[in-house]
Amino acid sequence: MIPPKMEFNEILNDLLGEPVAMRQCLKYYSYEEGKTKLDKIKNDFKAGNFNHIIFIGVGSFYYVLNVPYYMLNSNLNSKGIFCEMHEGAEFLNFMLPRKQMPRTLVIIVSRTGESKTLQEIVTKLVALEFGKENIWAMVNTEDSYLAQHCQHVLPLRAGDEVIRFSKTFIHAILVLYFVCRAILDTTPINNEVTQEIRNLIFEIELYESQWQLNTDYIVNFIGEHFRFLFLASRGASQATSLQASLTCNEYAHIIAEATTIDMFRFGPLQMVDPSFRAIIISGSRFLANEPSEILSLVDAITSKIGRGKVVVITNSRDIAAKVRANPLVFVFEHTTINPYLAPIFEIVVIQFLILKIAQKMDMTT
Repeated sequence: MIPPKMEFNEILNDLLGEPVAMRQCLKYYSYEEGKTKLDKIKNDFKAGNFNHIIFIGVGSFYYVLNVPYYMLNSNLNSKGIFCEMHEGAEFLNFMLPRKQMPRTLVIIVSRTGESKTLQEIVTKLVALEFGKENIWAMVNTEDSYLAQHCQHVLPLRAGDEVIRFSKTFIHAILVLYFVCRAILDTTPINNEVTQEIRNLIFEIELYESQWQLNTDYIVNFIGEHFRFLFLASRGASQATSLQASLTCNEYAHIIAEATTIDMFRFGPLQMVDPSFRAIIISGSRFLANEPSEILSLVDAITSKIGRGKVVVITNSRDIAAKVRANPLVFVFEHTTINPYLAPIFEIVVIQFLILKIAQKMDMTT
């Protein structure tokens, strides 16, 4: 079966609409209706005395869950509160609780809130006497099945999208960030957070205003004649690499694999040759060992083991400075320093890259 081609301009306009949609989402949660929802979940989390949070992601939202997973587990373990994350069907088939768990909170993230798997999950949780107060939802369709069965419903406010999860993926990260702040008993959205996100939107708009020039630089560097792309990341940025690999498959029809930076050494590194292409994503600039590990991995790919090419996307000036002089490395440095918001900018850069590659490979019309 020949894969269907997608309309280039339709996809491009979808991507270029991201800053407007993000600004509308930020506005919603900055004003009364959205702020009231966030204040309620902050109060209800505290009142519920929860000690266990299960995040369930439907589709690509499973990848998004890396953001709250790392943000909350790195801050809540000392309080005896633990988080886990599951893909919807896997949770339904293997991880569904066997009994009522009154101190467990289930947070489900879905695009439509209507999938059969999701409905089965909710039905079985209700049968186990999980009350509405134990099930929260984040969904782009506010009048969905999921929304009707949850105590709290947080709309993604992403609007329509041509490519699945092109906008909703980004909005899920944004809204989950607000939710995590509420769970951590800090003000979900204040002037500092608002300004931080406005700066991020501005950086995206600046990138998109020169998207063709920026993307051509990267495409010309990695070349057009490859059929496999490796992506390596760690922490919350795994959301980026996992989603990017799926997007490569969907409309560029490139075989791609995403793994952690440490696991990269055990598999992909053994395949390095001159045709090897990798994207290393580093959004954890505050990790003391991050610069030395990235430098070591880049050296292995470009000189010690083979002569592959690497694109490094990072928010660390130190990492950028250490690898920039290598002619087999293309560095894209950005200024979103918050590791839990950095995946938003990272995925924007890669979305445009994949679209351009798809166009050059004649995979779009």
